[in-house]
Amino acid sequence: NNAGIIHNEPLIKFLEKENRIHSRESWDNVIATDLSSVFYVTSRIVDLMIQKRTKGVVISISSICAGGNKGQTAYSAAKAGVNALTKTWSKEIAPLGIRFASISPGFINTSSTKNSLKESQLNNLKRIIPLQKLGDALDIAQAAELIINNQYINGSILEIDGGLVL
Repeated sequence: NNAGIIHNEPLIKFLEKENRIHSRESWDNVIATDLSSVFYVTSRIVDLMIQKRTKGVVISISSICAGGNKGQTAYSAAKAGVNALTKTWSKEIAPLGIRFASISPGFINTSSTKNSLKESQLNNLKRIIPLQKLGDALDIAQAAELIINNQYINGSILEIDGGLVL
């Protein structure tokens, strides 16, 4: 479960005279892409796995923003929902041999990160991340490999964020 869009929009745009409230259209779009898609895809795949008695693991991509990040109302809510689904399903489905986990990346050196943040914001992030750099896609792949190989990981949310805690 890796579909997602990053959207920056606060609940209230204080300096605006019109359209001050977070748009319903952007809310619906982010929730549909980042949360509902996880529900729809996982429910169908897991049902097939159960019917075929297939064991395995479902890995979802969340975000450290799930804990709340200023200016990301819909994105933070969607990613918190992904974490809640992961924990819920890990309790419901694990007895059938299907595990669930989420990877919760911090700021990763990707085009979506670069497109959603200004260069000055990226430089500031690098200063406040204890490892003083953005993560790489390989860091996320290695986390997925750990989840796949460790048969006792279930319901866990792995934060891969260089030590940054929001």
